[in-house]
Amino acid sequence: MKKIIFLLLICSMLGMLSGCGDNKEKTEKTDNTEVNVSELAEKLSTELTFEDSLSKLDNAVALKYYGIDETIVQDCAIYISTGATAEEIAVFEANSADNAETILAACKTRREKQITSYSDYKPSEVDRLEHYVMVREGNYVVFCVNDDIDKAQEIVNHTIQ
Repeated sequence: MKKIIFLLLICSMLGMLSGCGDNKEKTEKTDNTEVNVSELAEKLSTELTFEDSLSKLDNAVALKYYGIDETIVQDCAIYISTGATAEEIAVFEANSADNAETILAACKTRREKQITSYSDYKPSEVDRLEHYVMVREGNYVVFCVNDDIDKAQEIVNHTIQ
């Protein structure tokens, strides 16, 4: 009986210690993450293959596309297609975590508007809009519409997660 209680006590302590270690690592990683949004957006634009050509937008114009107030954005880099496809890259650094949530919501709204637009204009693009990368990590938000979402996700994960 003493052996069973002793084993349960040791297992319980090991479980608590491993749980604490995991949370600390995630917190440190998130808190210390610093990303150059222009470099990440450029990396996505050069390492992924796009059917259409993408153009980098001026930040003020880009924020209007997304309906985002410039006062909540520290930095951003946005590439959009000519309109022939729904391909797009958007990387944002918000001023705060709360503002990052607002930006994430704006990206979701942008995607929904694109689905509505392309469903009449070019229905084949709706499938592309159904497979996308959207990540929020700390103050950073990334939205990418591309055929190779696995590679896009890998680039994003390697950079900000």
